[in-house]
Amino acid sequence: DGTWTFLNPFNLAGPRALWGGEQGSRPVLETLAVVLSSAGRNAWEILQGIFYCIPKLFHQEWVPALNGLYPRSVAWLELPFIVFGLTYLVVQIRRFESAIIVSWIAAAILPSVLSEGSWLKRFSTLFPCLDILAGVGFMCLVQSVYHNRGRMSRYLVYTIVSFGLTLHVAFTSYVWFSGRFWHYGQVPEIENVRTINSLITPRTIVIAYINEGYDQGKYLYLLLDHLTDAKSRPNVLMLSPPEFIETLIQDPRAAITYAPQRLAYQWTKLRDQVDEVVSTQNWERVLFVIQSGTPSSPINESILSRVLARCARPEIQYTEGRGSAWMILSLVSCNLADFK
Repeated sequence: DGTWTFLNPFNLAGPRALWGGEQGSRPVLETLAVVLSSAGRNAWEILQGIFYCIPKLFHQEWVPALNGLYPRSVAWLELPFIVFGLTYLVVQIRRFESAIIVSWIAAAILPSVLSEGSWLKRFSTLFPCLDILAGVGFMCLVQSVYHNRGRMSRYLVYTIVSFGLTLHVAFTSYVWFSGRFWHYGQVPEIENVRTINSLITPRTIVIAYINEGYDQGKYLYLLLDHLTDAKSRPNVLMLSPPEFIETLIQDPRAAITYAPQRLAYQWTKLRDQVDEVVSTQNWERVLFVIQSGTPSSPINESILSRVLARCARPEIQYTEGRGSAWMILSLVSCNLADFK
């Protein structure tokens, strides 16, 4: 209409940005002051995590905590070489390679510095750069010893460095693969899906109440092969959002109406089964898959208790979760004829 409109830049981001949410509703100068202060705090926390101790961890992040050592975002042995590498970077700042590394560092930390929390995963692209700096620092040390020290000094430094690297590899391998700190091997989701698959027989309505969207996506992907197998059809899967769960507890057959409208039956190979789902009349069983052990567990426990109350003869199983409370599922299987 020929008029100029100047937008407030602090209103153009979601709540995870420093200026998102309630911050964006403040005056511009006040918001700018808060952003600069919070960005400085986040940058300081990143430095703390690298050089001293990680100030906080997100629930999706894991760093092994070892007796007597602070958890840090880089290995203890790597730190001195990172310092050597940074020193070399400053001395050779005019080189093109140095400009690339500096740009990398700046781009890698921005998502964390400018967000509401300096979580490790938000500056994860910094870690390969730190590894490069550690490699540069290590080679600087080796070349310095090689050119400026005698033979015995060289042998001594090489022995110490080789011993340190060997110890680092052995220690890291123990942390990651011993099973003491981190469970490796078959992932819990696959184990859970195998248990769920064993309960999905032809004419089964599957109602899954799983809290997080990314968990719903994982389970949908892992269940697809079994759901589309001719030996287990017809079946229907309803990944229930909170607004539908009450209706589904009252009448699991409502999933026949809701499920074909959900993304799973529009964007995956389940779309080929929509007509089959709608035309099937004599559904025999219902299987409720309820995520347990999560921060929302009181809500989930309430849902589980109401499902059990409506099923006259339920068959209930609990998955083990393999050390992760997020992976514990309650599986309630029941004949529809016994569902009150």
